[in-house]
Amino acid sequence: MRKSTFFSLLGTSGLLCGSLLLCGCGGDTSVASISVTTLPTTEYVVGNYLNLDGGKFTVVQDSGKKLELDLGLASVDTRLLDEVGVKVVTVTYAEQSATFEVVVKKANFIPQNISSASTIYNGQPQAINVLKHIPLAEGMRVENVVYKEKTDTVYSSAPPVNVGWYIAKAHILGGSRYEDCDISINYFIKEAEFYQFAEGNVFSYAKECCVTYGTDIDVSKLWIQNSSINENTVFNLNSTHNVLGPITFNEPNMDVRYECKDEKGHVLYIDPETHKVYKNEQLEPLDVGNYTISTSCSTSTQNFNHYSRQNKLSIKAKQLQIETDFNIRVSYNSTSGEKSFNLNASDGDTLGGDFSDVTGNFEIEVESLNENFSGDEMTYELEYGEMPSPNAPKKTNVIAQGVNKTGIYRLYLVSSNKNIKYTGNVLFSVVFSE
Repeated sequence: MRKSTFFSLLGTSGLLCGSLLLCGCGGDTSVASISVTTLPTTEYVVGNYLNLDGGKFTVVQDSGKKLELDLGLASVDTRLLDEVGVKVVTVTYAEQSATFEVVVKKANFIPQNISSASTIYNGQPQAINVLKHIPLAEGMRVENVVYKEKTDTVYSSAPPVNVGWYIAKAHILGGSRYEDCDISINYFIKEAEFYQFAEGNVFSYAKECCVTYGTDIDVSKLWIQNSSINENTVFNLNSTHNVLGPITFNEPNMDVRYECKDEKGHVLYIDPETHKVYKNEQLEPLDVGNYTISTSCSTSTQNFNHYSRQNKLSIKAKQLQIETDFNIRVSYNSTSGEKSFNLNASDGDTLGGDFSDVTGNFEIEVESLNENFSGDEMTYELEYGEMPSPNAPKKTNVIAQGVNKTGIYRLYLVSSNKNIKYTGNVLFSVVFSE
């Protein structure tokens, strides 16, 4: 065995150039061997540093003299213990060495900054994304997740569906450095807004709807299921491209209620079976004007918050068509007796008819064919050519007037009903027999 020689210095000992000067009695002293006689901490977890506190080693001189010293006076590698298993630690002093063993175990994983998890009810099982809320160390992975309601004791592998507080427990495989463990997270499923349900595609609504007088207003169709439609769109329910659809949910115990008011705040009648809205229980249609329809929804499951929306409904005057909404009949005297003639529709609002062999007065009768409108709500004016006849009276239904000129006559029709919009005219020609 190689020996090292030390010299006494002032009767003291100290550390010099990695060697200890031992006290002597005036002669050379040599270190014959060293041994670890008191072990320091020998059990560690991955990631710890070697701790020499409390450890002792004994120096044996050639003379047989022994001296016990702290391990901290020897050369020992105290670097990070980063692998699991039994590790041999080498102690070096005065060019002599000794060893001892330590055991490195897997560490218990203590996650930092665990955040509670939450999501919004969407009618489907809500599995939690554990990695989003628990920062795992390298090499760790999630094996499985189980769930229970906060007040329950039994876990289930099925993710929760309904609104409420849950505990999600994840079983984590620790890999080569950490013990396997279970980590729990508070998991809350929040109630959904009706119009955000299922990523916004189930319950949306039109803010404003426009219909014409006489249209059946089904309040359940003023709310739509397609959120891709601009909420500010004005819909005409008479359109052949009607995109409005009824409210439908898979949610049980859905309670949907409607209320319709006019501009003065009067509550109107809504048929509970058809959801159609009327002026009163006699089922009179709504007049031209602006209305507010309120919709409220709730469920007994608490999966949705209470929903309430207001929708503007504007009813415009109906535009009559001369060729479909009126029947115009002309009676007149001829040389062969009384005759009648129905004016036939031609292009637009122009009706044509030639009257020959006229010897006296003729009579025009205008009949309304629209069920929401009577002829009494229309006024008529008859004029000759471009200039009104001086004796053309304003009458309703029937105009009786003497005609004494061959030429073009114009019949004006003007609605006096606020729900019906029509201002137009028809032309017909009169030819006197010679």
